[in-house]
Amino acid sequence: MKKAGKKLLALTLVSAMAFAGLAACGQGGGNTADTNAAGDSQAGTQDGGAAEQTLIVRAFAGGNGTEIWEKIAAAFEEANEGVSVDLETSSELDQDLTKDIQNGDIPDIVYYNLGQPSGFTETMLRENAVADITDVFDDELKGRLVEGILDGTDAQPYGDGKIYLAPIFYTPAGIWYNSLGKYQIQSRDKKSSSK
Repeated sequence: MKKAGKKLLALTLVSAMAFAGLAACGQGGGNTADTNAAGDSQAGTQDGGAAEQTLIVRAFAGGNGTEIWEKIAAAFEEANEGVSVDLETSSELDQDLTKDIQNGDIPDIVYYNLGQPSGFTETMLRENAVADITDVFDDELKGRLVEGILDGTDAQPYGDGKIYLAPIFYTPAGIWYNSLGKYQIQSRDKKSSSK
């Protein structure tokens, strides 16, 4: 993934985390653009100037809706001259991506989380179809995340110390109890009385 792709990924992650709301990289597709080894689609200019880059992004259209993705894409294009974002969102992203991948149209960035009924992201992990994005967290996002959030198997599914999936939100969980011992937990079969 070229630097522009890494920047968009970083911007996307920061924005998605801020809104409490990925990532797979591959060969970008397209009929009129050449695709380089990094997966970014490029169309040359007639005067030999800098090539226009197109970043292909696919995102799940649920939860936060599509407006956030449109804002992220627009902000990225504004901040990066010569780069356009081909954004598509879908509520049936797993089905759409399966068709695209079978046709050889692999997006540069995908936002789709673990644990979906289709198991799409897990399948991509099993097939080693998810790119190492460790350097994104070494640069633009360093120090912006909750300490330790990248250490678990959700971000590092292969256990090789590299980050392949980006955390989008962090939800602490807790358990509460009465420290005075006034009440006891009751099972459905046996009732306990308080002392």
